[in-house]
Amino acid sequence: GVKAAEAGYSVLFLTLEALMTRLVKAQNENRLEQALKRLVYPKLLIINEFGYLPLTREEASLFFRLTVRRYEKASTIVTSNKSFLDWGEIFNDYI
Repeated sequence: GVKAAEAGYSVLFLTLEALMTRLVKAQNENRLEQALKRLVYPKLLIINEFGYLPLTREEASLFFRLTVRRYEKASTIVTSNKSFLDWGEIFNDYI
């Protein structure tokens, strides 16, 4: 992330909890589209602490929507204390 910022790329660093709080609040306030656009903009999005808490069905859906929008447009780094094989626990197998 630091190297990307030093190279002039826009970088956003959030914990998964902060990201989900932002997206759920935006959805509840009928401004999800705006929030998603803001989160797609950075060339690099770093999501930290992925896996510390499981996601609700709503949060898993919001995470998927964000991921789909960023796909092939910008890079995303996810840090986790769980192996990729255990990510079903994070999503409660919703996705």
